[in-house]
Amino acid sequence: SGDELTCADPCEVFGRYVGLGEACDPAAGVSCEPLEAMCGTSGTCEAFPGLGEACPRGMCSGDSYCDPASNVCLEYLRRGDVCTDGTQCETGFCDEGFCASFCWPQPF
Repeated sequence: SGDELTCADPCEVFGRYVGLGEACDPAAGVSCEPLEAMCGTSGTCEAFPGLGEACPRGMCSGDSYCDPASNVCLEYLRRGDVCTDGTQCETGFCDEGFCASFCWPQPF
Protein backbone atom coordinates (compact mmCIF):
# COMPACT_ATOMS: atom_id res chain seq x y z
CA SER A 1 0.00 0.00 0.00
CA GLY A 2 1.15 3.59 -0.61
CA ASP A 3 0.87 4.79 3.01
CA GLU A 4 3.96 3.06 4.45
CA LEU A 5 6.46 5.24 6.33
CA THR A 6 10.16 5.14 5.60
CA CYS A 7 12.63 5.93 8.39
CA ALA A 8 15.74 7.90 7.54
CA ASP A 9 19.04 7.96 9.36
CA PRO A 10 19.20 11.46 10.94
CA CYS A 11 22.93 11.64 10.16
CA GLU A 12 22.18 11.27 6.48
CA VAL A 13 19.35 13.81 6.58
CA PHE A 14 21.19 16.51 8.54
CA GLY A 15 24.76 15.76 7.51
CA ARG A 16 27.66 14.13 9.27
CA TYR A 17 30.89 15.04 11.04
CA VAL A 18 34.37 13.91 10.03
CA GLY A 19 37.73 14.22 11.80
CA LEU A 20 41.13 15.80 11.17
CA GLY A 21 42.56 15.14 7.72
CA GLU A 22 39.27 13.90 6.29
CA ALA A 23 37.47 15.45 3.34
CA CYS A 24 34.80 18.02 4.24
CA ASP A 25 32.15 19.94 2.34
CA PRO A 26 29.65 21.77 4.57
CA ALA A 27 27.45 22.59 1.56
CA ALA A 28 27.05 18.83 1.01
CA GLY A 29 26.42 18.17 4.72
CA VAL A 30 29.92 16.90 5.55
CA SER A 31 31.38 19.07 8.35
CA CYS A 32 34.39 18.77 10.65
CA GLU A 33 33.93 17.82 14.30
CA PRO A 34 33.11 21.28 15.75
CA LEU A 35 35.43 21.12 18.76
CA GLU A 36 38.26 19.46 16.85
CA ALA A 37 38.74 21.05 13.45
CA MET A 38 37.55 23.42 10.74
CA CYS A 39 37.05 22.82 7.04
CA GLY A 40 40.06 24.32 5.27
CA THR A 41 40.19 25.92 1.85
CA SER A 42 41.55 22.61 0.50
CA GLY A 43 38.34 20.81 1.51
CA THR A 44 40.08 18.92 4.31
CA CYS A 45 39.50 19.18 8.07
CA GLU A 46 42.36 21.16 9.60
CA ALA A 47 43.26 21.75 13.24
CA PHE A 48 42.37 25.16 14.66
CA PRO A 49 45.35 27.54 14.73
CA GLY A 50 47.32 27.63 17.97
CA LEU A 51 49.06 30.18 20.15
CA GLY A 52 50.81 32.87 18.06
CA GLU A 53 49.24 31.75 14.78
CA ALA A 54 46.94 33.78 12.55
CA CYS A 55 43.21 33.15 13.06
CA PRO A 56 41.43 34.65 10.04
CA ARG A 57 38.23 32.71 10.85
CA GLY A 58 38.17 33.95 14.45
CA MET A 59 38.74 30.53 16.03
CA CYS A 60 41.74 29.07 17.88
CA SER A 61 42.71 25.83 19.59
CA GLY A 62 41.56 25.20 23.16
CA ASP A 63 44.47 26.97 24.85
CA SER A 64 43.98 30.37 23.17
CA TYR A 65 41.49 32.90 21.86
CA CYS A 66 41.47 34.90 18.64
CA ASP A 67 42.27 38.56 19.23
CA PRO A 68 39.99 40.49 16.83
CA ALA A 69 42.40 43.43 16.61
CA SER A 70 45.38 41.40 15.39
CA ASN A 71 43.69 38.17 14.15
CA VAL A 72 46.31 36.22 16.11
CA CYS A 73 45.71 33.50 18.70
CA LEU A 74 46.68 34.77 22.15
CA GLU A 75 46.95 32.96 25.47
CA TYR A 76 43.77 33.10 27.54
CA LEU A 77 43.83 35.71 30.30
CA ARG A 78 43.70 34.40 33.86
CA ARG A 79 41.41 35.37 36.70
CA GLY A 80 42.18 38.95 37.80
CA ASP A 81 43.70 40.00 34.46
CA VAL A 82 42.28 43.09 32.73
CA CYS A 83 39.79 42.18 29.96
CA THR A 84 37.25 43.75 27.65
CA ASP A 85 35.32 40.59 26.73
CA GLY A 86 34.69 37.16 28.24
CA THR A 87 36.15 35.40 25.18
CA GLN A 88 39.59 36.62 26.33
CA CYS A 89 39.33 34.90 29.72
CA GLU A 90 40.05 31.25 30.44
CA THR A 91 36.93 31.30 32.64
CA GLY A 92 34.86 32.81 29.81
CA PHE A 93 33.69 35.60 32.11
CA CYS A 94 34.80 39.27 32.17
CA ASP A 95 33.26 41.22 35.07
CA GLU A 96 33.77 44.99 35.31
CA GLY A 97 36.94 44.80 33.24
CA PHE A 98 38.59 41.81 34.96
CA CYS A 99 38.58 38.09 34.24
CA ALA A 100 36.56 36.45 36.97
CA SER A 101 35.09 33.14 38.02
CA PHE A 102 31.45 32.72 37.24
CA CYS A 103 29.92 32.16 40.66
CA TRP A 104 26.41 32.53 41.94
CA PRO A 105 25.92 34.39 45.24
CA GLN A 106 25.46 31.98 48.11
CA PRO A 107 22.52 32.56 50.47
CA PHE A 108 23.46 33.11 54.11
